Parts: sequence; C-alpha cells; structure tokens
Amino acid sequence: MALGIMRFVTLLTLSLGPALAAMAAEDAKPLRLVTNIAPPYQMLVNGKLGGSSTEALDCIMKAMNVPYEVEVAPWPRAREQVRVGTMDGFFSVAPESEPDADGRLSQPLALERWLWVIPADSQITSTGLLSGRPDARVGAVMGSNQLKWLQRNQFTADDSARSATQLLRMLAGGRLQAVLMDEAGLTLALTEAGIPPENVKTSFQKYAPLGVYFSAQLLQQQPGFLKDFNDRIGACAAANFQLPDRERAEVERDARRILEKLRRDPELIDAMTGGSRQHAGLTKAELLEQDRLYLAQLQAGDGSILKGLREATASKRLTDLLKMEKGIVGELMAFDRSGLTIAAAHLPSDYWQGDESKFTRTVAEGANALFIDTIAFDQSSGLFLVQVSLSVTDPDSGEVIGGLTIGLDVEHALIN
Repeated sequence: MALGIMRFVTLLTLSLGPALAAMAAEDAKPLRLVTNIAPPYQMLVNGKLGGSSTEALDCIMKAMNVPYEVEVAPWPRAREQVRVGTMDGFFSVAPESEPDADGRLSQPLALERWLWVIPADSQITSTGLLSGRPDARVGAVMGSNQLKWLQRNQFTADDSARSATQLLRMLAGGRLQAVLMDEAGLTLALTEAGIPPENVKTSFQKYAPLGVYFSAQLLQQQPGFLKDFNDRIGACAAANFQLPDRERAEVERDARRILEKLRRDPELIDAMTGGSRQHAGLTKAELLEQDRLYLAQLQAGDGSILKGLREATASKRLTDLLKMEKGIVGELMAFDRSGLTIAAAHLPSDYWQGDESKFTRTVAEGANALFIDTIAFDQSSGLFLVQVSLSVTDPDSGEVIGGLTIGLDVEHALIN
C-alpha cells in the first residue's frame, strides 16, 4: 500500500486518513507528524510514501478515526520540531533517539534486526567483539542507532561512514574489523559496494524497537491518546513482528528442548488431568466468570485462585525450571483442556487461555500441535519475548489433556 502526496516543496507533505476533509471542514486540526526516508520502514514507492511503519501507522490512525498529516524532513529538524511543539510526533524512532523532553515513545510499529557484519575469512566472532571491545576496530553509520548503542556500550567506534555502502567498503578495505548495521539495508548496501555476499558473515546482536515519539504537548492535551494508539498496534503491525524462518527454527529447537521435557513431567500431567476433569462441565460463561474473579483477585493481590496457583506443586516445578534456564526463559505456564491455567512460574495476566492462540492453535487442534507466536516487546523490561505453545497428551490414553506455553527471550536465545 502506498499513500498519496499532497504537495512537494522543500519538505514532502502527505495527507493520510479519510477523515481529514470532514475534520478540516469543522476547523479541526489534523495530527502533525514528521518522518524521514528510511527503507523499508519509510520509503517512497512510485512517488508516494509507503513502508512497513508508515502502513502500520496509517492503519492505526484510521482505526482511531484520527486525521493526520506527515512531513518528510531531516532527523535534526524533525526532533527539534517535536521538542518545541510545532509537530505532534515523529517516526520511526528507537529508544536511543528519543529527544530530551517529556514526550513518550509508543509501543513499536516495527523492529530493526541488528547484525554484526564481519569478513568471511576473519577469525573474529561477535562473542570476541563483545568481550574484547576496547581493541576492536568497529564502526556504524554516522548518527545511526547502532552507533549510539556502540558508544553507550563503551566501544571506540568509527563514525565517519555516511552510508551503509561506505561502511561496508571500509570493512572490505580493512579499515574496520566489523560493522554493526540493520539487516534491512544489508543486501542493497553489499550490491552498491560491489561486495559479493559470500565475502562476509553475519551474527545477530539485537532487535531494536521502532515506534512513534509523541510530544508532551499532545499527550497533555489528549491523556488517553497513547494508550488508545498502543492498543491498536497488535492488529495493524503483526506482520512486522514475524520471526524470519531461520530464527523461527532456532526458537523452535530451544522451545522443544524444554517443552518435551515438561510434557512428560508426572506432576504436570497429574495437574492437567485433574484440572481437565474438574473443569470439564463448565460453560463458556462460567469459564469467563472464573477469569473475572481471577482478575479481581490479581488486582487485590490475594484470593483463593491466586493462592492455589502460587502454591501448586506444578507451579513450583515450572519456577525451578525457569531459574535453571539462565535467562533464556521469561515465562512458563500450563493450562488444562478447558483453557484454565493450572500452573505458572509467574502469575499470568489472564486465568482463562481458551480464547487465545496459545490454546486455539494447540489444544483445540489436537495432539502434537505446536504454535509459535509473533515477537512481543515488553516495554517495562526491554525484553523481546516469543511465546511457543504445545498441546500435551495423556501418556496412557493419548488424549489431549492441556497445553504448555514457554516465553523465550528471543535475543538471548539467538545470541547463545
């Protein structure tokens, strides 16, 4: 999808959102946003503004029925316009790029995938770079999020490259031992630099969330705006959080190693069997009522359902395993055939899982069903988690008795 240009002067101004004309007729001002061209997140497609972040933003604004305009400008000007309040926000922004002001960054619309790029014949590894950083000759594009990260992590980084193409030429010429860059621009930059792909090797370093930075003035005028915006992201940007096939295979391997061990655990099997038998006759309305009671108890911090989950032997088993996995696992939970949670390493946000993909794509589909969800960014912890769920069967009868969900810290899993 590409979005139409209204006018092109020294700045490119675009009008997005079908409600703009009606709002303008009522003298209502559209939201004023600014961005820059950064493929594939914001880019010109046949003279029109498109890209993964732009399309997600357009979907959200339409869902909120909020008219808006977008100008394209250099980052320094964009940051200053938002800081002084002449613009309401700018995108796509990583946490490293937030201006020093009282505005807020939204939940991510897209993810950058940062890679170390190293000559194929080099003995250097990304692990060696991280352990021997003072002596490493590394670099990133001038002003980039990668450069800010290197500097914050005490690398002495070369910042003279003005483009990814120039950066790779410096690598090929031996001026640098390794460079850090977003995977999205790697293929094109290698082509432009005249470097065959087989001449380099890559190693995953981290994901970087890209969101919209909204001004303090806007958020003061519309206190509920950011929450409403964030609540719409899941429906509009899911495609931007899919795991690439190679990473999906690595995540599945790690998850299966843990889940296969758990699905044969006698304590978990007993808990699932008992829960499934106990809850077999509950209607959907009764299951939802159990969920409502749990949420009330979770808010109060006490109650019989909470106490039962905390003290369950199966919960203690999951907690012990989580500690053993040394940071790779962020969450573990088990639910019975009805979808009610019967064990968890940490108290879940919901008690009934029956309307979520972790249940509908596993237990509801039968034996040996496995489901890998999209990447989710936890803003409070800064972790990128991927939930992997698996249906569990009774070892004697082969009947599905419940399911397991593991939340993997995907960065930790991929690096290790």
